[in-house]
Amino acid sequence: MEKPVEKAMPEGYNLAPVLLRVSASALDLSFFVALLIVLYFTAFRGIGSAVGMYDEQDQLVSYRLQAGLMVEVDGAAEDISGSDYEDYKAAVETFYLEYNALTNTENPHPEGYTVSYYNVNVLGLPDGVDKINDSALFDWALDGEGKPDPTTIGVIKPSLYVDGALSEDTKASLLTHYQTAEDTAISILLAEPYYASINSSVQGKSLGLLALISFTSALAIYILPPLFNASRATFGKLIMKLRLVTVAGDPLPRWRSLLRSVPLVLTILVVLLLDDMVASFSVALAVFLISLSLGLLTPRRQAAHDFLVFSVVARKEPIDA
Repeated sequence: MEKPVEKAMPEGYNLAPVLLRVSASALDLSFFVALLIVLYFTAFRGIGSAVGMYDEQDQLVSYRLQAGLMVEVDGAAEDISGSDYEDYKAAVETFYLEYNALTNTENPHPEGYTVSYYNVNVLGLPDGVDKINDSALFDWALDGEGKPDPTTIGVIKPSLYVDGALSEDTKASLLTHYQTAEDTAISILLAEPYYASINSSVQGKSLGLLALISFTSALAIYILPPLFNASRATFGKLIMKLRLVTVAGDPLPRWRSLLRSVPLVLTILVVLLLDDMVASFSVALAVFLISLSLGLLTPRRQAAHDFLVFSVVARKEPIDA
């Protein structure tokens, strides 16, 4: 049975059938991802440990635990979650009134928030007991004489209790309030110079290591193999018996094979610099779809990198003269 030839070109080569080309790309991608995973669990972690990245991450977690913005569960630090407003309330009070107390030596730069500050800026009470209280949830605590006491943490409005209990709607409102307050507290902590400097160092080292293993994987799978075989093919193309040639049907020079990899390198660089999973995935998907569309719709099925160096993906067997 004759091998299927999808399209013969007058220059003396057969264009690669779409299915074979897609299969070759899928193989290369699987090799790339597999190598990326191996490097992540070996080189990334090994080098990350050597440059102190994980020690810095532990320090950041320690700050958040001390600040009450994380909790320890079964020996592991976790973000606060759940639907109980009391958990978020405790976290917010710890951050403002304990972690940031001027007497707390564990905090490199305590802000010295007071109860009065907490009442006004977190609970939303007015900045004076003689002013109208517009808060729907909180009221002043009362002293022994039944007078508003601004030096004591505000309380939930007594009028919100029905038969000594809060309604589910009130609990939901309190949950939303304290979750927002916790988000604000996290933002304050992230902006603290002592925290931000370590966080910036961790992010820089992480990005550098991701770039290292990504470009190493790209070199090993996409860039170097074509330079050392006459077909100028990646492993996936070799398996599918495909080759790269010029539009005129001549062997593709090494320098043009190398130049053909530039769009891939730029795509990886952009994906890493975006530092956002959704945006990175969107860019990678857009590049893939554009390349796929060009490969399917153009006369010689050339993707963007093929147009860059005037190359064509062809069957390995030339047309007999």
